[in-house]
Amino acid sequence: MITRRFLLQGGTAAGAALALGKVAGCSKDDPEPPPNRRPNVIVVLADDMRYDELPFLPNVTSLLVDEGVSFSAARHNISLCSPARAGFLTGQYSMRHQVRSQTDAFAAASNQHKTVAVWMQDAGYTTGLIGKYFTGGNRFAPGWDTKRQLAENPQNQRGFTVWDGARETTPSVDQTRYLSDEVTLFLESAPEPFFLWFTPTANHWPIEPPPGHEDDVASLEWPDDSEEDVSDKPPWIQSLPPVGEEHLHMARAYQRGRVRELLGLDDTIGSMVQALKDRGSLDNTVVMFSSDNGVFAGEHRLPLLSKNMPYDPSVRVPCLIRAPGLAAGVVTQPAHMAIDLTATCVAVADAHPDLELDGTSLLEIAGNPSRYDERGLLYDRDDRDNGTAFDCPPAAGVFTATRKLIRYETTPPTFELYDLEHDPDELTNVADDPTYTSQRTALEAELDGLLSS
Repeated sequence: MITRRFLLQGGTAAGAALALGKVAGCSKDDPEPPPNRRPNVIVVLADDMRYDELPFLPNVTSLLVDEGVSFSAARHNISLCSPARAGFLTGQYSMRHQVRSQTDAFAAASNQHKTVAVWMQDAGYTTGLIGKYFTGGNRFAPGWDTKRQLAENPQNQRGFTVWDGARETTPSVDQTRYLSDEVTLFLESAPEPFFLWFTPTANHWPIEPPPGHEDDVASLEWPDDSEEDVSDKPPWIQSLPPVGEEHLHMARAYQRGRVRELLGLDDTIGSMVQALKDRGSLDNTVVMFSSDNGVFAGEHRLPLLSKNMPYDPSVRVPCLIRAPGLAAGVVTQPAHMAIDLTATCVAVADAHPDLELDGTSLLEIAGNPSRYDERGLLYDRDDRDNGTAFDCPPAAGVFTATRKLIRYETTPPTFELYDLEHDPDELTNVADDPTYTSQRTALEAELDGLLSS
């Protein structure tokens, strides 16, 4: 078995938190910016991107990873599209915003007038939504001054529909190209300070590589991460058949397509940063990059494209931030997607949310990493529809930088515990190992505390 690649391990961010209103690092060739501007904010949320796909993106690497802070232990509260997006919009755990599955309607589950878009708008920001808002193409999305929202067939690279708040159009161009052009137009024309939520559908199924990338990474061989011995796993994992060669062949071909789609997104990141440079706004803009969830490619016997399980191919995602005054580096302390993104937006804008936020600003964590050495992230999966999670029962858990505890709602409860320091691929469940008894007890107590908070 080839060990799965893990990114951005080791090191801490050496740098201060964002100096609000101060522009740093402008070169003599850049347009002269006005003094004391409030920082702009851009949040890019990819769709189904795994954490280990990040190294294939040259623009993201050079412009965000090398020039910003990477959070190597960023994981989701629930690794599913709708709950993750509701988490970003509200800044809350799923147990509060009550979107637990793809069929939960955000409009019914939460007051959409209480979202980060409204808070940023109220704080004086010009707001823009470009891309996918919510599963199902929900058009009711207040708080956006500019809206280019993928409505019908949002995952299709061709034949998609866009809702601008008043009418629908069906562009004839490739979706990646369309979204890239709309991002550039917004960045060229939006009054500052602005807040942009850019939500492309790359690299969600169906895979349709954008023009110019159809034949890229032809030699890519994705590692075989199928798990042969699952005797230590819960019964619903043990009931799955071993991953066969046909499935692995399909997974490798599919991963090549996924990377090709991401290279289209990478092009957009390059043009986005260039547009900020041309405007003289790059050094006064906070840029964040993450994904709504990951997907499986055969790990732990889980079929290709499955998600919404507590293992890292599903819950662990890229998390990057580039900000003025923030030195480049890596933070190994946990970051909670997507609610830490929301907390960061609110902190930068000095906005006043009318909901209690569950996240912490990434700038705070990056500026004071040692304060978060023992931080635990709540995992709270309660998808009663089961969706793509097979027979997995509802579960809650707590993730730290080095440990992962999962408690399933069975009778009696079923537990998994992983030592991520020595077993990053989560191959050995040590929940019943006497060596880890005290750690399991402490993590169970922390989980109960998070659930009752």
